[in-house]
Amino acid sequence: MRKKIGVLCCCIFMAGIFAQSMGEDLKKAILLHDSAALESNTDKALACQELLKPYIEKDAVCRAYYGSAVTVEASFYEKSNPIKALSLLDKGSEFIDSAVEMDSDNFIVRILRLTNGVQVSSSSPLKRYKVIKNDVAWFEKNGIDYGKDENARLYYNIALFHLAVNNLDAALYALDDCIATKSSDPVVKKAQELLRRYEE
Repeated sequence: MRKKIGVLCCCIFMAGIFAQSMGEDLKKAILLHDSAALESNTDKALACQELLKPYIEKDAVCRAYYGSAVTVEASFYEKSNPIKALSLLDKGSEFIDSAVEMDSDNFIVRILRLTNGVQVSSSSPLKRYKVIKNDVAWFEKNGIDYGKDENARLYYNIALFHLAVNNLDAALYALDDCIATKSSDPVVKKAQELLRRYEE
């Protein structure tokens, strides 16, 4: 009995260490992911994937960021090797979709798929609008209340989705909602410019 208790305590201890190291690695990976996208840095996209790989079978957020990092990597092959780029886009998108299946009520995973899907669809032959339509519906059902900066970015991407599928009224409402957040995020200025263009 004591041996079983000892093994159980050891397992709980190891699970705690795993969760702590996963949290630390996820924070580092998100920074790498975001800067890789901004700087077009392949090394950072690959480093992000390397950090997250041990966790992608158990954690939906890690899996979604891993998939998104793969799609970021794909953008570096867009001109030199379009076939490889498309293959990486497919692979990364599959990881993101399976992350949503793992934890469909996780708003971080939903935000990431929506944001990534809008970007991929607007910049590549891979169109994700049918898939991310589910995420837009999920946010319409569950509401948007994640802090003004995140809300602004989310409303802006929802507006871009609606524009892409020719739903102008819904897009204008989303742009209004983005501006109403009064966030200092650059997407608010973009939303104002888009709104002026469509209201003229």
